Amino acid sequence: MKVQILSESEGNILLSDSAPTWLWEYKIPESRGITASGAFGDLLLQETIGNQYSVWYNNYQLKRGTG
Repeated sequence: MKVQILSESEGNILLSDSAPTWLWEYKIPESRGITASGAFGDLLLQETIGNQYSVWYNNYQLKRGTG
């Protein structure tokens, strides 16, 4: 999964495979997930792949605008 998030105020937001503990409850079994944390808040981006389709599910806890 190749994803890049750019913010006017934060620049390139670095994504990681490890999630903050508060996001664990939102993890979908058998999905692939990436996270980002910073002054802006926390993000969890998940992808579940099926037969000829994929579904994205995202959680955001924003502390301030990402511009």
